[in-house]
Amino acid sequence: MRGCLQLGRRPEVGRRGGSEDRRRCLVRHAGGGGPVSARRYRPDWAAVPVVAFLGVFFALPIAAALLAGFLKYDPIILVGREFTFANYVRFLTDWFYLRVFVDTLVIAVLVTAASVVIAYPVALHLHHVASSRTRTFLILIILLPVMVSYVVTAFAWVVILGRNGFVNQALMATGLLERPMALLSRPSGVVIVLIYTFAPFMVMNIYAALEAIDRSLLRAAAVLGATPRAAFWSVTVPMSLPGVLSGTLLVFALSLGAFVTPMIIGGNQVKTVPVMIYNFVSGVFDWPGAGAMAGLLLVLSYGCNYIISLIFHRRLAWLKNQR
Repeated sequence: MRGCLQLGRRPEVGRRGGSEDRRRCLVRHAGGGGPVSARRYRPDWAAVPVVAFLGVFFALPIAAALLAGFLKYDPIILVGREFTFANYVRFLTDWFYLRVFVDTLVIAVLVTAASVVIAYPVALHLHHVASSRTRTFLILIILLPVMVSYVVTAFAWVVILGRNGFVNQALMATGLLERPMALLSRPSGVVIVLIYTFAPFMVMNIYAALEAIDRSLLRAAAVLGATPRAAFWSVTVPMSLPGVLSGTLLVFALSLGAFVTPMIIGGNQVKTVPVMIYNFVSGVFDWPGAGAMAGLLLVLSYGCNYIISLIFHRRLAWLKNQR
């Protein structure tokens, strides 16, 4: 090793390949004089603690809830031992519960669509901000709803959306309303607060995708005669779609499983699946019913996310074929 590296000896000036020879020497003698082998380091073992943690604190509770959904409700021990599909049949055949699932899905779709419309211009503005200090300040402002507890945020919006709140007073002052509009205990109020709560996730995902775009592509489009608008639609939008997809999946899943906001803003008037699960657990103590409803919500979430991903990937493939 010492002879190979020739420690203390200056490398010969003008000798070509000297640094390459030294690099090969280091690789040859690393690890006790033998060749370096990738098999000596097994990164798979590093994932064992993470997999174990997720298995104990994530997979097992979900599996227990799903299993409870296939068991019969017992008023004494809550969860019986008799296997049955009655819980799922009840939720899939009763129009009241079907309406709850439809309302939850509609709220999630509205929140996701509005978040995309609001977040894309904001992320685009962040992308074009020249000052890093200004960009950091704006990002902190955008992430403020994420830093505050959902409970605190929901109660703050109760004051804002009330009959004497800021929204109604502003609309009445501008002449758009003659009398206060009921926003609390309404799906519209729930949608507004969920957009405020989850839109930052959409902004940051789209912003990350915009930052990953190679600016030389935009310069190349300009050299080829493309206008800024044409370059935006032909380069920026297609290459930012992965960020839109990741933000859409995240916001949709969070909106579908939101509990605090529908509970506080919607009260007893807005029924969503998470609120119904809470009522089954804490109200009537029907744990099998709660497990079955949680299982259906899980299937709905994964199914919709799969459809969204499929649509986005087909759109990306179509855009690639158009080039």
